[in-house]
Amino acid sequence: IIHSRKVPLTEIRERWVRIHESYMRLQSDNEINILTKDKCVKWLDSLHEQTSDNEIEMKNRIKTLQRNRHIMMWHDHDTLFGHGYIFITVKVLYDPAVFYTQEEVAARFPNMHNIQAVIEKPEIFMIGVSSCSHEEQAELLNDRISCLKTINTPVKSAKGIEVFDTLRFFNGDVPARNFERGAQQGGNIRCGGCGVQCSMTSDLAHCLTLQWRSLQDQQDIIL
Repeated sequence: IIHSRKVPLTEIRERWVRIHESYMRLQSDNEINILTKDKCVKWLDSLHEQTSDNEIEMKNRIKTLQRNRHIMMWHDHDTLFGHGYIFITVKVLYDPAVFYTQEEVAARFPNMHNIQAVIEKPEIFMIGVSSCSHEEQAELLNDRISCLKTINTPVKSAKGIEVFDTLRFFNGDVPARNFERGAQQGGNIRCGGCGVQCSMTSDLAHCLTLQWRSLQDQQDIIL
């Protein structure tokens, strides 16, 4: 048994919308539907997105891009007064398709000097007493999974526009990355991506010849 506190991910996602809404594009369906074809092409081109001769298809693409945020999770361990602690945070990744650019923000909010820093300010997700062992970390998995199951449910802005989130990225040190990917911690194959032997990690030429193993690749081996 480990003791920890969790802020539900849905609560964090709703708070993000309230805090960031004034910096988000979030055009309503009506606002997007009245866009001309040239404006659709220009906006998609600015994001290096594919354009199309189909105007409806482009408008649907704009809706999807503006209303989908990507979330990054980070976790680490530390020791305080002889007790191990695990600390997990989440943050929204700045995306110019979802949020205004620095130039656009400066025109609207002259005192806003770094929109990316504001958007990517992390929020505490979980914190608890835990060692870095697999057994103790695994005690948090059920709570983490219960939050992940809610991520497909959109949250609404003050305008009533549904905002979707995807937990797509993870950042952390080597033990944390290994735990997230199910790779060895302290073994001879510590890289969850390419499977390079620990003794060969300093050989860049060797590492570049190895094939990256996706999560699907690893899942296929197990199944």
